[in-house]
Amino acid sequence: MPESLRFEDMRGLFNRDGYFFQQTLGRQLLTDPHSHDFYEMICVLSGSCVHIVNGFEVKCSEGDVFLLRPRDVHSFGGQGDGTNIAALSVAAPGTERFISAYGLENDAVFDRQRTPAEVPRTTVRRIERPFFSELCDSVSAIPESRQTPLCRVLLGEFFGRYIKDCTGIDSAMPPSFSVILAEMNRLPNAAEGVSAFLRLSNFSHAQLCRLTKKYLGMTPGEYVNGVRMKFAYEMAVSGEKDYETICEEVGFSSYAYFCRLFEKTYGMTPAKTRKSHYSRYQTI
Repeated sequence: MPESLRFEDMRGLFNRDGYFFQQTLGRQLLTDPHSHDFYEMICVLSGSCVHIVNGFEVKCSEGDVFLLRPRDVHSFGGQGDGTNIAALSVAAPGTERFISAYGLENDAVFDRQRTPAEVPRTTVRRIERPFFSELCDSVSAIPESRQTPLCRVLLGEFFGRYIKDCTGIDSAMPPSFSVILAEMNRLPNAAEGVSAFLRLSNFSHAQLCRLTKKYLGMTPGEYVNGVRMKFAYEMAVSGEKDYETICEEVGFSSYAYFCRLFEKTYGMTPAKTRKSHYSRYQTI
């Protein structure tokens, strides 16, 4: 079982505002799979490594940025000489609400036009990398009690690029629409479907289509099905429910259509997904 790192056990490492910043500066990265109950932004400042996220290996190089959510399991390998990684762990109040406003807490937006093997990430442009390195060095150089303002700047810089590059969401999205998206990422609303989208937004279907196309790059139905598929994936790998029950609970009336869409989204059937997940985490 992967180790779970808890904020309560690590509270002494965080400042009073809920931020913990570190740079590896060439030290050995953690090779044992683990998760945390807080969010973490990771950026490769120099060198290279392999980042294993939820069982999928990603070759990383300078400029790569990842967002890790509380349930994500990750570890590192293949570390190159002189690799320096900056990690900003965030347990600040309100973070959950902020993240959920973009649908990121259950991966609904992450996998738009992606497969599970493509772990979402963004890359800082080469011309901007000196700025990020200097910003990280500035955070490291001051006492933890005074790091909060710079941590917020760093989080904003990374997260703004992450949202735009990994999800296609316009960062200028109206707050009211962000709240609606957060509501649509709740299972009862996702299962209800587009009718819930319309009810929560109080928009006409044409208005809703224009907004989802502008800010998400997809139709309301595509967004809803993306959310449903992520709930279905989580239920499939949990192994607690049969596939017909999963189909019904996430809002599909046709089991055949559910299976086709699941395979189209993840490249394999629900049954193969479950088997693959368990084989990935078993040690014998």
